[in-house]
Amino acid sequence: MITNDPFFASDINLEDDVVRLEPIKPAHFGYLLPVALEKDLWEFTINKMNTEADFKKYFDTALEERATGKSYTFVIYDKQKQQY
Repeated sequence: MITNDPFFASDINLEDDVVRLEPIKPAHFGYLLPVALEKDLWEFTINKMNTEADFKKYFDTALEERATGKSYTFVIYDKQKQQY
């Protein structure tokens, strides 16, 4: 079910001088994949990312949950390093 809640329909950006938090979008996948495949990142979570397909499923779930009004996932852009 897709939500009509204006909160989920709007793109909310939060930022200061150091970082910018942006709503996750399909275009972010390629930027996040290299970091997502670092096994240490997932060591203490129930999610395990062993392959690109694992991360794609996780990533697509985040997109779907925003569309359905279940969660609002942000990506972090480091302004000083100029990278996600």
